[in-house]
Amino acid sequence: MDVEQVKADLKAMTQDELRVLVKLIDNRADTYLHEASHAVVAVHLGLLFDYVTALPQVNDEGNILLGHVHWADRIKQAIEQAIKQDTRDAIEPYAIAVIAPQAALPLLSVSLSDEEFSEDNLLINVFLRFRQVTLSHLMATAEAIVSQPPILKAIRTVADGLRDSETLTLADVQRLYQETLNT
Repeated sequence: MDVEQVKADLKAMTQDELRVLVKLIDNRADTYLHEASHAVVAVHLGLLFDYVTALPQVNDEGNILLGHVHWADRIKQAIEQAIKQDTRDAIEPYAIAVIAPQAALPLLSVSLSDEEFSEDNLLINVFLRFRQVTLSHLMATAEAIVSQPPILKAIRTVADGLRDSETLTLADVQRLYQETLNT
């Protein structure tokens, strides 16, 4: 790494860009726990995803994501199935996995701003359009899952894995989840 180039790049950044950079650096530990909450609850519910990452990226709308679970088209397919069958059964587990950090992070002594949940909240609002899906039900179910000590321990373990490698595959999360439950 060329230190002089890094200094030059930092000097060329606008104030807004510098604020975003500082935010990214400051929130790393919280991001690991946030994304680990999604991933562990997804594994607990038997959901499939490709990977979970704590690498920042810009989405199609130009918003900065501090991390994410890559669901591929699984959520889209679940929504299409829910529409076709007029039932919440296909989407409810995904909704619970998406809302999980809002239930888990207070138990882990982490406080994030509403802005840091904005992508999650957009998706939750899509889920809430379906008949019989309520925010109180989703939150109560997520809280019941994440309040279990082995689940909280698994969230911390997966967060540590994200800290070490930034990205974990589904198989990595499943392995860490099982190892945690077996100890």
